[in-house]
Formats: sequence, C-alpha cells, structure tokens
Amino acid sequence: MKNYVMNFFGLRAKAIFVLSSLCFAVAVWTPIHNVWAMSFTAVSVGLMIASLGMVFKKWWISIILLIVMVSPFCFPDKAIDREVLREAYLKELRSFEGVKYVWGGEASSGIDCSGLPRRAYRNALLSEGIKTLNGRMTRLYIKQWFYDSSAKALSESYRSFTKPVHYETTIQNSIDAKLELGDLAVTAGGIHVIIYLGEGYWIQSDPVEGGVIIKHKSEANFWFDDRVSLHRWSNLWI
Repeated sequence: MKNYVMNFFGLRAKAIFVLSSLCFAVAVWTPIHNVWAMSFTAVSVGLMIASLGMVFKKWWISIILLIVMVSPFCFPDKAIDREVLREAYLKELRSFEGVKYVWGGEASSGIDCSGLPRRAYRNALLSEGIKTLNGRMTRLYIKQWFYDSSAKALSESYRSFTKPVHYETTIQNSIDAKLELGDLAVTAGGIHVIIYLGEGYWIQSDPVEGGVIIKHKSEANFWFDDRVSLHRWSNLWI
C-alpha cells in the first residue's frame, strides 16, 4: 500500500513537472508581455521547482534551485559601469533585427516599438548584473520586468526609468553630437519610439514595415519626418 501511494504521488509530481515545463515554454515563446503573462510565467517556474523535488523525493533539490534563482537578486549594490552596460544594451538591440512586429510583444517571436528598448535594456541589466554580481542591476531588471512602460510612459520618465534630453527635433534633422548611443526618440503623443545606434543609424520595431529594422536617418522611413522628443535611460546618463 505504501509503495502504491508513493508511486501515485511520484507520477503526479512528474505530470506536474511536465505540464509546468510546457506552460513555461509557452510563456517564454508567447511575445505578449502583460500581467497575465507575467503571472503565468511566475506560477510555471514555481511549480517546476516544487515538482522537481517531489519527482526525486528530495526537497533539498527544490530548495537549492530556489536559492540559485533568487541569489542574483540578493547581490549587494555596486556602481554601474555605464559604458559596459551601454555596449551590452546596443548588442541586445541589434540581436532583434528582423524580428516581426507584434503589438504588445516583447520577445524574439514578436516585439513592438517600446518592447524593443525595454527588452534589450532588461537583458543587458540581467546579464551584466550576474557577471559583476551587482544586485542594483539585477533588481532593476525585476523592476523593469514588472512595471511595463509604453512609448508614452518612456517619454514621461515613468518611475524614473528615463530622463529627458531636453532636445526636440526630427530624426532626419537630429544632430548626432547631441546624442548618446541608445537614446530614445519618442514621437509626438507617445505613439512610437526609435533608438539611436550611432553614426546616423536608428533601430525600431516598425509597424509600417512589419518588423525590427535598422536604417540611416537619410533613408526614407514613415517616422523620420515626425517631431520627436529625446530621452535616455537613467542609468546610462552621463
């Protein structure tokens, strides 16, 4: 009888692990980033960790996995190397070139205009935070992940994530000397956001062209004639 009960719970634990793993894979693949998607991801991860200990009948496995996952966000605060973070951010931005446009998306399977700089910046914060054991960066990653920021919110310094550059122009008439790599150009009304890559090149997830593109400001683009306000991530401010 005891073996029957143990086998029953063992099979149930395996089923929970498989199901939660599938749910996590779906959550990662699905481009939409909202409260429901975040909750779905968090619950899936929690069930995966708990069920893994049940499968092997060793709770310490779940405890160790939980500690490993949580530890990067418990690192002490350190000063942020802005240039290193900026370089990682620009690399992440370029990695999304060619990804299709999906409204509300924030993944390699689909991304929108504000999702592009948010996701790239978050990825840079997490990777550099773990490399340097910098809790300030990893906790900012969590804050950025939890609090969604539209293009309009980015232009309004939502939760102090960004700062205004106090310089308004059009992309075509922008003066490169006044810009830092990674600066955000938000069109009037907070409809669209474009990111500066340097030497006159800009990257955006363009709903008109249907995906993430990199173009020089001298090239034709629907948004390059619009009036924009310029903004910068607070932790990249020099």
